[in-house]
Amino acid sequence: MRSFAIWAAALVLLRSLLVLTLGDAFFYGEELEKATAGKAMLDDLGVPHHMLAYHYYEGGGFVASHLKAVAFWLFGESVLSNKLVALFSCLLVLWAGWWACLRAFGVAASHAFCALYVFAPAAVQKLSMISLGIHHEACFFIL
Repeated sequence: MRSFAIWAAALVLLRSLLVLTLGDAFFYGEELEKATAGKAMLDDLGVPHHMLAYHYYEGGGFVASHLKAVAFWLFGESVLSNKLVALFSCLLVLWAGWWACLRAFGVAASHAFCALYVFAPAAVQKLSMISLGIHHEACFFIL
């Protein structure tokens, strides 16, 4: 577990630096849609809960909306809350990949997965910090 904690710390450090140095380059319209659903949950707008999802086929997006509602409740409605949810999602994917590789192939494979995920190509790193609950985050559910 200690080795995972080191990889998790590296992931948090590198993704946080990426967000801090690129600022608004990570803001994406669909990310706001998930945040709007989270805000609607907090404000009790009278919209039936099952109708808050923008795409009815997106289970991950529905989960992301709930995570954003929790983040808004804890940290306030801000870009920071969106990025904390994205960072949390990255940690979940890292943990799931680490666990699956460790269980199926051993310690070396789990370290290889973590290294490849933490030091992924720039496009993967950037997109992983956009919290949509789909695409990248779906790896958590798959693993």
